Amino acid sequence: MKYAFCIFLQLCPLLVCGSELFGNMLNILQNLSGDENNKNDIEKLMSRIKKLEEENYNLKKEKEEQVEIMRKFIGLVNQYSMDNSLLQREVAKFQCQPKTIVKTQTKEHDGGISEYICTYTQIGYVDENGDCKYLQEELKNCDYVKRIKGCVPGDHMILLDDNTWHPIADLKPGQLYFNGNKAVTIHSVETGFEKKHLIEVEIMFGNEVFTYNYTQNHVFPVKRMYHDMHLTAKDLKMGDMLTYFSRDKENYVLETQVYITSVRQIPGGIYVYNIRSTSPSKTWEDHYMIGNGILSGNLNLQEFVAKENEI
Repeated sequence: MKYAFCIFLQLCPLLVCGSELFGNMLNILQNLSGDENNKNDIEKLMSRIKKLEEENYNLKKEKEEQVEIMRKFIGLVNQYSMDNSLLQREVAKFQCQPKTIVKTQTKEHDGGISEYICTYTQIGYVDENGDCKYLQEELKNCDYVKRIKGCVPGDHMILLDDNTWHPIADLKPGQLYFNGNKAVTIHSVETGFEKKHLIEVEIMFGNEVFTYNYTQNHVFPVKRMYHDMHLTAKDLKMGDMLTYFSRDKENYVLETQVYITSVRQIPGGIYVYNIRSTSPSKTWEDHYMIGNGILSGNLNLQEFVAKENEI
């Protein structure tokens, strides 16, 4: 009977517990309880278990293959939705975008020693071989650390109202950024050190893969199964649709939807940034910003969503 019980334990991980098939096998085991020498039936049962194990393995493998096929399909759909020369050029900007290096320094502040965050920028260019190269880093600014807030890395490229892109770490109060509808004034750029895991969001355009990193509570307007909603980065899933924005030289707004092809956690331990606007509006859409072409929320919106989730 002990031998039969071991067979019972083998079946449960195969998800046959509670099924009609498992019921039939349980009857066989009960019949064997009075005759442990009936090896023929036990061997048949073990053969069936082995077959179930093989089927279970094949199902897992098939699921992995289906996910990869879906990922490639979404990449082609994204490429089709981005089949516009101007939009393609906008996306290409982020293949060799400026790098922002963040370093900390201690300096005198109000009679004491305080920590400052200093940002250095490296300008990227494409060489004759089509490879991305970077110039020597240049010091941009050093800011006193006031708050621990933020949602994106310092090299996240923000679309300003003058139709130029700049790393968020280099932005200053009073500058105007574009929220997808109108110009918004920056009140402050807040920064802090993020110890938690970040969320890496992947978007494919055909064979081109782009990945962007966010803190877990960074907010996005998302379309999921034809429903519009606001989700934090940690709640995003493969197949969710994000909004891609850009503007041409005539300030014509270009908008399209792109599918997420992968979402995963990556280590944190970096300085992150977010924009607080001067707008007193309680309308969530007024607090969007465009980073690396993707529409997401600024610090005002992040606080709105956090407050709603507390209720």
